[in-house]
Amino acid sequence: MNETLLGILNNAFWTALGTLLGLILPEFLKSRKKKRINDHVVKLIDSASNKSKVTTDIFVLESGDPFFCFEDIKIKDSDKELIISIPEEYHSELLLLKDDFEFRDQISFDGSKTFNDISESTKIENLSILIEKHKHIVSKNIINKLKANGNFFNGETLGIFRLRRDRLGVKEKSSFKVQTYRSDYFTQRIFASIYQELKSAGHKISKVHKLEELTSANADYSPFIGGIAATTLVLLNKGESVVVAERSEFIKTGLRRWHYTMDEGFSQTDYDDFGPSFVKCFNRGLFSELNITEEIAASFPPKFMDLIFYRNVFELEFTSIFEYPYTFDNFRKNYELAPDNKFETHNVKEIKLDQESVKKFIEENELMEGCKLSLQLLVIRKENGLLLNED
Repeated sequence: MNETLLGILNNAFWTALGTLLGLILPEFLKSRKKKRINDHVVKLIDSASNKSKVTTDIFVLESGDPFFCFEDIKIKDSDKELIISIPEEYHSELLLLKDDFEFRDQISFDGSKTFNDISESTKIENLSILIEKHKHIVSKNIINKLKANGNFFNGETLGIFRLRRDRLGVKEKSSFKVQTYRSDYFTQRIFASIYQELKSAGHKISKVHKLEELTSANADYSPFIGGIAATTLVLLNKGESVVVAERSEFIKTGLRRWHYTMDEGFSQTDYDDFGPSFVKCFNRGLFSELNITEEIAASFPPKFMDLIFYRNVFELEFTSIFEYPYTFDNFRKNYELAPDNKFETHNVKEIKLDQESVKKFIEENELMEGCKLSLQLLVIRKENGLLLNED
């Protein structure tokens, strides 16, 4: 092989290598830069979450990298039931106060009418005694609420039977497998009441701080997990502003405070032909609270940010952002026509999405603690370029 041919081949090799590196290297550097940014954001989120954990008992169990999507949240029905029956001695009075009050037969996860199975799985030895005690406490509280012209709807609910996190693909992106069980509001109120007693006594259930500790083999606290919600903060002007809603005193907190733009609990109505659907839950909330149609929702799918745990009440929520494509005036006009807007909220407000404006709004207004934390985490993402147009 003569020197001329070797020179040609050598030049061709280095040209090809240069071309290949020109294609690969920018993407590699971009990926490395994105990872550094994401790692930095995770540290900032952890710091804000830990502060909230200390002051409010509300904190992040898992964050997106930088987001989750619907496909990352898989929900199935476990075919389990957990119902605590209302003592018969209260039936007559409850029916006098609310003639359509719903009563159900008692059943535990194993199909029995006792609660020995969950006493064993939760490792709370006196759980059956606590259930008997608190079913009377809750019954009397409901009667007093109805007498005071309040309302209580003992409808069916969904609790969380299992919650597992998986790591998918080369990037080990988090996804979630959720199994639900059927229950009712009365039962959930009882476990919420029992939880407060256990918390006051310093029981280890009140120290749970990892996702894996919620439904582990060591202590399975699924009877206490009252449900899971989809919440969203609506963004306007390509993420330059955010909308918050003033929640009505008629909702279960009984307080008028600024909150997420939308907050919808996952329920039995959120089933499609394939079973439980988190998409249906989210879209139902957008329409009933904000009058945003499924067509708009499908065109601008939400990005889920964090799985937040309300340890003070043992509830979970997936927080998200939803980019609304029109102006705030258009948003408000739609909102005023929403089916549930008079019951769920009193008002909506647009806030400039930057640290100074959000901090000022938090300092000058009463906010629900979960929303307060999510606004802070949203600002962190925006300031680090991880808000819109990210995979």
